[in-house]
Order: sequence, then C-alpha cells, then structure tokens
Amino acid sequence: MKYTVIGAGMMGSAAGYDLAHSNPADEIVLADINMQETQAAKSIGPNVKPLRLDDNIHADMVAVMTAMMRKTAFPTSIIAQMLAKGVITERGVLPPENCVPGATMIEELGKRNLKITRKVTEIWS
Repeated sequence: MKYTVIGAGMMGSAAGYDLAHSNPADEIVLADINMQETQAAKSIGPNVKPLRLDDNIHADMVAVMTAMMRKTAFPTSIIAQMLAKGVITERGVLPPENCVPGATMIEELGKRNLKITRKVTEIWS
C-alpha cells in the first residue's frame, strides 16, 4: 500500500515512523510545506520519502477559511452529499479509498477551488 502523512512535525513524523516500521514493504510519503521537516523521512526508513506540500493560497491571508479548514471540511461535506445522493451505497465503517469514487471527489474539490497537482522535485531510490 501507499500512505501519505500530511504534516512532518512531531505527530506526523511519529505516524510516519509507525507506518514505516509496521509496514516495511509499503511506501510512505511524509509531506510538509517545510522541506527541513520532511528531511526526517530519510532517517525514519528506506520506505519513507519526503515531499514538499504547499497548499496555501493568497486568499488564506485575507479569508476567514484557512487551507486546513478547506482540506478537512470540504471532503467531509462532499462525502456526506455523496451518501445522501446515493453515489456511495456501501454502509458501515469503511476506508474512503474503498468506497469514495476518486475521480468524483477530485472533480468536486475542483469546483471548490481545491486543485490537486503533483510536482516531483526530488527522486531518490
């Protein structure tokens, strides 16, 4: 499996460490805006890679809603709407990657000005 831990501070690094050592065959990405924080990934284990993640936009500086608020509230709202509309039919406690249609989620996030892009700045083996 592949995991992405967003935030490479004390909590994120601890989560990355636990994931890496509990699942040594899995790929763990430790993402943070501060690349110095993500460099800890190299010392956690060979299956952990750093990634610079910058989700701030200029509007965050003047808006009431921060980037973190958008990243946590919007997906929750979108999933609730998918459940209400019958887009998601599975019931119970399920991991989102098993029941939320990824393309639909990305499309809905785009409607809310949350764009998902990928930029590789460092590759190491």
